[in-house]
This record gives sequence, C-alpha cells and structure tokens, in this order.
Amino acid sequence: MEPGKPHQLDELIFRYRIESAELPAEKLGSAVRFGKVILIFLAFLFFRYGYAQAQGNESEMLDSLEKTIEKAPHFIQQKENTIQALMRQASAASFFPEARFRFYGELLNAYRSYRFDSALKYVNLRMDLARSENRKDWLVSSSLQLSGVLISAGMYLEAYSQLQSVNPSGLNKDLVREYYYEKKIIFESLRDYSQDFKYAPSYARQARQYQDTLLTMLSPESFEFRVEKAIQLMGEGRLDQAEPMLINIFRKDLVPGTAGYAGITAILADLYRMKGDSRLESQYRIFSAIADIQAVVKENRSLTELAVSLYGEGQVERANNFIAYAMADANFFNARQRKIEIAKIYPIITRAYQIESKRQEENLRLFIWIISGISLLLAFAIFVVLNQKRKLSLAREYLQELNMNLKEVNENISMQGEKLREANFIKEEYIGQFLNQCSAYIDKLEAFQKRVHKLLQARQFNELQKMAESSELVKAELLEFYRNFDKAFLSLFPEFVQDFNKLLDPDAPVILKKGEMLNTELRIFALIRLGITDSHKIAQFLRYSPNTIYNYRSQIKNRAVSDRELFEKSVAQIGAQAKKS
Repeated sequence: MEPGKPHQLDELIFRYRIESAELPAEKLGSAVRFGKVILIFLAFLFFRYGYAQAQGNESEMLDSLEKTIEKAPHFIQQKENTIQALMRQASAASFFPEARFRFYGELLNAYRSYRFDSALKYVNLRMDLARSENRKDWLVSSSLQLSGVLISAGMYLEAYSQLQSVNPSGLNKDLVREYYYEKKIIFESLRDYSQDFKYAPSYARQARQYQDTLLTMLSPESFEFRVEKAIQLMGEGRLDQAEPMLINIFRKDLVPGTAGYAGITAILADLYRMKGDSRLESQYRIFSAIADIQAVVKENRSLTELAVSLYGEGQVERANNFIAYAMADANFFNARQRKIEIAKIYPIITRAYQIESKRQEENLRLFIWIISGISLLLAFAIFVVLNQKRKLSLAREYLQELNMNLKEVNENISMQGEKLREANFIKEEYIGQFLNQCSAYIDKLEAFQKRVHKLLQARQFNELQKMAESSELVKAELLEFYRNFDKAFLSLFPEFVQDFNKLLDPDAPVILKKGEMLNTELRIFALIRLGITDSHKIAQFLRYSPNTIYNYRSQIKNRAVSDRELFEKSVAQIGAQAKKS
C-alpha cells in the first residue's frame, strides 16, 4: 500500500458511529435485538478459536483461516436471519415514516458490505421517503450514504456527482463531518483509480485537505479521530507513530469477528507491509480475512491480497482457493469495480494452479513408475527373505527373548534411576531446609538463653517459672516446623494438593482453610509421598497416636475415586512425571 491509500474497510467503523448518532433512540424489536446478540456471540466464539490457532506459525494461522471459510455458510445464515428479522420489523412499521426510515437504515447497514444492489435499494428507499416527507436532514444523510455505497462499487463519477448535490452549510455537526469524510474518500478513490502523474497528485492533495478538515471536527479522544489520525500518519510515512496508535485500538477498542476488527487489522497489515515486516503483515492480513468471513463482509480485500502474497511465495494451491473464494464474494456483492480488480488477478493464479496441478500429475506418474520398480525389487527381496526364514527363525526368537530381557532390565534400571534422582532431589531440598532450621533453632536458643540470663540477673524467678510452664513456645515452634515442612514439600511438589484431590471423589475433596498450605490429612499423605509409610513414624512426626494416623488414612482411602487398596500407590506417584521431565 502506498502512503495515503484509502482504507475502505475502516469506512465501516466510521459509518457505524455516525449513523448510530443520527438515528432516533427508540428500541428495536426483541427479535432484532436477539438476532444481533446471537450473531455477535457466535462470531466471538468462533474468532476465539481462530485466534487461539493463529498463535502458532503462519501455516497454523492459514489452517485457521481455511477452517473459518468452511464455517462461512453458518455465518451467512446468521446474517440472513438478522436481515429477515429487520425486514419483518420494517414491514410492521410501514405506517410510521420515522420507523420506516430507521429500519431502512438498519437494512442498509446490514447490506452495505454484504450485497451492493440491496444496499443501493434501501438507500434509494430512504431518499424517496425523505423526499415524500420533505425532510432535508433525512435527504442529506441518505445522499451521503448513497455516495458511500457508490464508492464501494467503484462508481466514482456517480458518487462525486451525488456529493456535489449536497450543500454542507446549515447541516448539523454529524452530517458535516460525514460530508467531509465522503469527500476525502472519493478523492482518495479517484487518486488510486487514476494512478498517474497528471491527475493523481491533485486528487491526493484534495483528499489530504478534506482529511485535515475532518480531523479538526473530531474529538482527539474519539475512536474515529484516532483511526483517521493513524491513517494520516501512515500517509505521511510516520509509521513508528501510527503503529502504537493502531495497536492500542486493536487491543482495547475492537470486538473480534466484526467488520471494525477486519478494518483495523487490514490497516495494520498495510502498515507492516510499508515497514517491510512480512511476518506481521501476513499475521494481521489473516486476522482481517478471518474477521471478514465471520462478519460476512463480502466487499473485502484482505483475502485477495493474502492470495496474491501466497502466490508470490509459491503456495499456489492455497492462493487459488482463497482467490476463488474472494471472486465468489465479489460476484455475490455484485460491485463492478471489485469484480474487475479480482478478475485481473484470478486468471494468473488459476493458470499457475493448473500448471502446478499438471506438474504434480506428471510427478505422480513418475512416482508410480518408481514405486512399481521398487515393488518388483521388494517382491524379489521378499522371496529371498522367505527362503532364509527357516534358518533365521530360531535366531530371531532367541534374539527377541534377549531383547525382552534387556528391555526389562533397562526399564528396571531406568525406574531405579528415577527413584534415586528423586530421592537425591528430595534429600538435597530437605538437607537445605534442615540446615536452615537448625540455624534458626540455634539463633532462637541463643535468644532464649540471653533472655533467661537476663531474667536471672534481674531475679525475676516468677517470670522464669511462667516461661518454663508455658507451652506456647513449643506450639509456636511446632507450627513453624510444620510451616517449613509444608513450604519445602510444596516446593518439590507444587501441584500436590490439586493432584491429590483428583484421586478423591469430586464431592469430597480436601479443602484447606485460609492461610493453610497443608493440613493434617495432607501432611500424612505428603510423608507417604516421601516414602514414609509406617504409621508409627508418621505419628511421631506429626505428634499424634498411631491409631489416629490409621483412622486418618482409612477415612481418606474411603473417599478414593478408584480402588482404595491402590490409593497410596497412586499418591506415591504424584509429581513423578513432572520430576522426570
């Protein structure tokens, strides 16, 4: 894209905002609202799938685009359902001019990027109604909309003539703003259509003038201003300033799977083409093409430009599929200029695809001959092998037995090695914790000794007696000991609690209180995970009786989701794969 080239896709964004402000604030019927909500919701779901797929390489993104194309009939049906609902609403409102004018506008918006002749029909109906009701504001608004529809079809002279019939003086702010926008678009379109050194510079100069005027009429904080300003910066070659503006719009202001999303991502693709970043250009071009299909934008360009790019990269089959879909869209949209544009490219890509297909057929024939020759050689080899089979049978069986024994030995060695590595890892962790704990206890003992000495010097024997009789110190140290154990264990097995609960009935998980890392039940099975299975040793560690530990173990095993006899073996395997990896 050359600097300053118009972006017809972002026209949809601007027009939607302008027309929303122009229409009365009455509520649409429930059927229309329901249809729109469902359409946006489904488009968002499908786009999330497409966007997730597109995070990989370009091939995966193109796969996502192809899957979206396969779902195109679904999006089209949703579009048709919405249009039918609007038509029923328009029919019901036939006796009220304001309602009819509003619904004609809704139908115009629905058809604008979907089908040219239908969009033309409803903009003309709006104009006829405006004339019959003698509403100048309606007539001006419809005239500007007609200009936009004609521009999208490549009927530039007709669009220019329509704009010339509009006098901007005396119009409200929104209509004046739309007037200057249409002026900008028509001169950008004429500039790109002429593509010469005689007329194009004049058209470009006039387009910039109307763009400058338009920007003065927009709020700097508005969506329209930021989009238009970014386009202006691109036209002036200030790509590094335009890029963050567009990225910010892309991340914060757009709904995936809409015409607006398709427009902004198409502009970003153009920006990265100007910067020479083919990877990001391709990424945003694919995003734009996916959103075009989800929003049922038949007057689209991203898929065509993507097909041309793939053709240049030698991906002829994909290029052919995409350009064929784009051509079908152009025929459906039924705009003359759009069909002419694609018709210039379509035969080139199709011819290349035919040549590529013929070459592949020739390669296939050659491959068949090669395979036939190899098959004959293979048949001879099989004959030789069968003759030797009886001699090799005993040796093979013996070798197979040795291999099985060797495999078993290797598996045992590997298993023991894994256990040894895990044991060493656990020992290292707990030795470190033990040394830290010992150091902490020495510090606490030293502090305790100093305090006792101080109390003795002060002859505060009652305070000493209270310290000796109090169990708070033991409780505090025990809590600190458990806290250190929990911390060390969870550093070794961070997913232990979640994995442990997966072994239990979903209705009876172990639930920790606020602030707990492990509780008594989890510590028992944490010790089992560390290889301490004897209830007496666990009881000593946790300062419970062996019977209490036994009861805890039995209660938890009764809540096991599978065989309770294998429960503790399953616990002993928690985190084994993570340690191995």
